[in-house]
Amino acid sequence: MLRFVRREDRPFTPTARRALRPYDGVLAELLFARGVDTAAQAEAFLHPGMADLYDPMLLSGMGEALALLKQAREEAWPAVVYGDYDTDGVCAAAIASEALRLYGISAEPHVPLRAEGYGLNLPAIEELSKSFRLLVTVDLGITNAAEVARAKELGMCVIVTDHHQPGLIPCPADAVVNPVLNGYPFPRLCGAGVAYKMAVALLGAETAAQWLELAAIATVADIVPLLSENRAIVAMGLPRMGERPGVRALIGAAGCREPLTSESVAYQLAPRLNAAGRIDDASRSVRLLMTRDPGEAETLAGQLDRANTERKRMEAEATEQAETQAETHDFVKNRVLFVRGDAWPAGVVGLVAGRLNRHYGVPVCALCGEDGVLHGSLRGVHGINLARCLQTCDDLLLRYGGHEMAAGVTLTEGNYDAFCARLEQTVRETATDELLIPAQEYDAELAFAAADDALLDALSQLEPFGLGNPAPVFYTGGAQLLRRRACGAQGAHLQLTLRQGDKLLSGVGFGMGAQAATLPDTVDAAYTLARDEYRGNVSVKFQAQALRPCAPALADALATEGQSAWDNALLAALRAELAVFPTPAAGNGLPDAEMMKATLPAAQAMETPQQSPSENTSFSAAIPAQAAKPPEQAGAEPPLPDQAAFGPFVSQAGEPAEMETLLAGRQGTLLIAYTRETAARFLAAYGDRTDWARGAPDDPRCFHTLLTQPEPQAVRCRWKTVGLLHGPLTPNSATYWRDLLPGTATYTAAPSRALGRMAQTLDAGDPAYRTLYRLLRRSAFASLAQTAREAALGEAQTLLGLLAFSQLGLIDFSENPFHYRFCETGKRTLSDSPALGAVRALAAAARPAL
Repeated sequence: MLRFVRREDRPFTPTARRALRPYDGVLAELLFARGVDTAAQAEAFLHPGMADLYDPMLLSGMGEALALLKQAREEAWPAVVYGDYDTDGVCAAAIASEALRLYGISAEPHVPLRAEGYGLNLPAIEELSKSFRLLVTVDLGITNAAEVARAKELGMCVIVTDHHQPGLIPCPADAVVNPVLNGYPFPRLCGAGVAYKMAVALLGAETAAQWLELAAIATVADIVPLLSENRAIVAMGLPRMGERPGVRALIGAAGCREPLTSESVAYQLAPRLNAAGRIDDASRSVRLLMTRDPGEAETLAGQLDRANTERKRMEAEATEQAETQAETHDFVKNRVLFVRGDAWPAGVVGLVAGRLNRHYGVPVCALCGEDGVLHGSLRGVHGINLARCLQTCDDLLLRYGGHEMAAGVTLTEGNYDAFCARLEQTVRETATDELLIPAQEYDAELAFAAADDALLDALSQLEPFGLGNPAPVFYTGGAQLLRRRACGAQGAHLQLTLRQGDKLLSGVGFGMGAQAATLPDTVDAAYTLARDEYRGNVSVKFQAQALRPCAPALADALATEGQSAWDNALLAALRAELAVFPTPAAGNGLPDAEMMKATLPAAQAMETPQQSPSENTSFSAAIPAQAAKPPEQAGAEPPLPDQAAFGPFVSQAGEPAEMETLLAGRQGTLLIAYTRETAARFLAAYGDRTDWARGAPDDPRCFHTLLTQPEPQAVRCRWKTVGLLHGPLTPNSATYWRDLLPGTATYTAAPSRALGRMAQTLDAGDPAYRTLYRLLRRSAFASLAQTAREAALGEAQTLLGLLAFSQLGLIDFSENPFHYRFCETGKRTLSDSPALGAVRALAAAARPAL
């Protein structure tokens, strides 16, 4: 299930358009969607710079921090800068260490191993206190009250600079510099951003400009909003990329195309800076950023590049194992997905959590453990504040910290079960069903005809892109899918061409390769645009962000599909039920005058003349013999109206339910449709609230799903409810589905006339089957298709006849591979076939009451 949601739901009225002049068109619409309401605001947004930075003295604790640093310089205190092991942390450590040195304090950077866990840790504090008088934290510390208190007991002065949410216990540092405290005008700086602001306060903006390069990398990597100060930092830092030997070497090792963009920082530079801390020692990244030796920079950049390659391998291996765990997770019952691999490196659990979070759209906690201690990373969804949720688990955690959308935890093995239960309960109390339905945000609807160079020029003015100012996503509904092809390693990605009117757009969907075989011919698409240059040719390409079947077009397509696949699926479903619950032919209470005897010559196989419909009373309602024609050619009687609405439904316990009851919430209901007409009608009415699957659903989240042409034995997952839109196929249908999916409640509608009409065409009638039997004895057929052609029947009709003969013991029959042989047996009547009887029972339901 996927919702397309407009990022800004304020109407872009004519008055709003006039307020943004001279900016107009799509650019004005995109500015308005980013909260820019006037031309003056637009000018400031499109031209960020130093004027957008606030006075660093407005930060909480900055005055106290400067006073301590002045004392440290005067008294020659040795200082240690304690940073986190991610990109933000190592950039912040480099900035603060260099700034303190330039200020006149002997400072050394320190970043822990990831296995030590998130934040300050006591063993490190104990050791560092032997050599350093001043402890300055960057990108951490606000939730480490016990560790800070211990450092002070050991004689250290402590300055905490951080940007995370405070813990329940106030931090006892001598100075706490944090933009989320005391009403700072822009509370969304990253850790390196706070370190840069401290450098400005110490040394002035002109001197501190040398660290804009590092602050920009961290701001992009830490996924903080690229608005206000952050937007200015990145806009000013991007042109300076490569001034430092370490960053220049890293650009080369990553193969970045210049000039660098925020995307290349996020996807090429940041992962390599992160890689050292993920699989080895993050101090290598700090050395790279601080070195002034080009030779050392080249060596370190090469090491980080190789570490990144190894990180990818380890991540892929851990993610595969985590996906296996996710497939057995009960997404209907639980709101948080917990995965765990004690052999996973601590450095990849955050990446695993991120991948599963993007895939399933639910909060994810990935953990690894060693020696009775677990380290975990969490990734969330909008509207659920992970940092606050973790506060409810404070008594169960050794350390924790983070943001609304991402966090880290350390806990003992003994508290694992209690932590999972507590976090699940908190998230359940916080999250509405709506928050857990995946949503693709878009900025504006776009006609393909408007996707040209002029639009790309306008979009470039909005850079740099990132959280809070994402690359514009456009939405086009009902686009025709002309070409689709899986590409890349193991078909991971999707190449496709879409058409709207006369305009074609080609592009790629990364990670969407599996959809090549499932997408219908008409889709709703959300995508970004880019300029593509290849061998001197310039064109506009798109990158698909999300694709979904266009429900109205899908309904129309199903209504006009060929019938044979639906007939075959119905017959297969009947056979599956009858195999589990073998029953006599429904309603065949009176003997059929027509007998079949396998031992007679073919010409004498029928003992008596053909009976009239009134004489063939083997079924509960008289069923006239039908013409031996394929269902597509059979003359149709005047159509009988199907039920005006779906339902009402009745459970096995006799409890009534309406469709709205079955579709309450977002998950857990599987609705079965056997006819294309009913499927099309359902999608037209409820396609925006349900998924659609053919054969068997494969999404373990179990969003409400319409299942057509079902393959019952392939249906898995943890459904709560099964709704049979056509009523039961056999008297045991409700029990069959309940046993197939233990724990489900099965609801059935009244017998469907649409299904009855389908059964009427599926049943060729006794005369046709007697003819088929004579043909089988007269000739040897090599395939079902050949048999059907010779008998002038549809393949499904022919298959039903063969199954009936097999059930009667007249033949031994194998469908795949196709093979039959005659048996030596006595007389048999067609009315004794359970399969034929079940089809005729369905057909009887299509007739109006007399």
